[in-house]
Amino acid sequence: IVTAVNSDLTEVSIPSSITDSGKSFEVRSIDANAFQDSSSDDKKNRNLLNLTIQANNNFRLEPNQFSSCVSLTTVVLGTGITEISDNAFVGCTNLEEVTLPSTIVSIGNSSFSGCTKLTTINQVNGLKIIGESAFKNCSGLTGFNFGSNLETISTDAFRGCTGLIEIELPNSVVSISLGTNLGEIGSKAFVDTKITSLSIPASTTSLGLTNLRQDSPFPSTMVSLSIDNGNTKYACENNMVLDKETGVILYAFKITGEVTISNNIGSQAFQGLGLTKLIISEGVTTIGDGSFSRNSNLTEVTLPSSVTSIGEAAFDSCTALNKLTLADGLTVIGGFSGCTGLTNVTLPNSIVEIKNQAFKGCTKLNTSLPTHLESIGNEAFRDCKA
Repeated sequence: IVTAVNSDLTEVSIPSSITDSGKSFEVRSIDANAFQDSSSDDKKNRNLLNLTIQANNNFRLEPNQFSSCVSLTTVVLGTGITEISDNAFVGCTNLEEVTLPSTIVSIGNSSFSGCTKLTTINQVNGLKIIGESAFKNCSGLTGFNFGSNLETISTDAFRGCTGLIEIELPNSVVSISLGTNLGEIGSKAFVDTKITSLSIPASTTSLGLTNLRQDSPFPSTMVSLSIDNGNTKYACENNMVLDKETGVILYAFKITGEVTISNNIGSQAFQGLGLTKLIISEGVTTIGDGSFSRNSNLTEVTLPSSVTSIGEAAFDSCTALNKLTLADGLTVIGGFSGCTGLTNVTLPNSIVEIKNQAFKGCTKLNTSLPTHLESIGNEAFRDCKA
């Protein structure tokens, strides 16, 4: 074990072994405090610039190993190291270049988080796992060579990497993940990057799309998403991600103007886009919670008789909506709260339930209750003064 390093040194090379009294001993670890500067009040090492660890098959890095090395600019890790520990280089704000060995399999949670000057990761094909927040806020990172064996990219792994523009995932990827269940793509994996193009291979078995759009792994800058035709779970058509098993639209992006939709719609799938006119085709039966909310330019919505249920908050805060056409066959309605442009709406007699806050804040609304209505939710027509 390396127990201490002279804090005045600007360059350090840790050998794979040392010899004492004619005997050779492997260097297997470094004390957690070895690189701290005991003469500094905050223990930060402000002198070390370049670090090389020659390593061996038994060498292990400790968590937070180099987080005190605030001036570190280059790191070379030798063959034998298989894992970069959690928080190993977190906050090394001057770190620019890291060379990883062929033996690296895993990059731990937050291992390079906050390394804002990091531009280059030299690594080879052995890498399989990128941990949670591993490169979070590495704003200088413009690209990443994933190699051909990568399997998991965890939650927030590249969040805040504003220099990232384009990423192509290798066919080995089965998980961009929440971290615990292999085969899931996790929330916010690429949020706050500037990625415009993303390719998903056939091997990806689960995209971590929850019922909350804010948890999407996709960045707001994305204009192109391709999913390999061989993927049995997902497809992307016309900027809409579909579940192949159910046909439900899970996520939509960069869609504006007039749109016609022929599939069932998942929760918050179209939230906050630039729709102006919406036509739902006959055959669609469900509109998920929050699915079209916050489309502030949406003026016209036409629903067919096949739609039986409109989810809660489905069209909330569509403030420009002034024409709503509902067909007989609809039984449950909700989700028009804050649609201040709505005036005359005919509710079909097939409706039996009006959900909580369904038309709350629709201050200009003028309508009549359906003849077969059985239930009106709390605040369903609150502040409807017309």
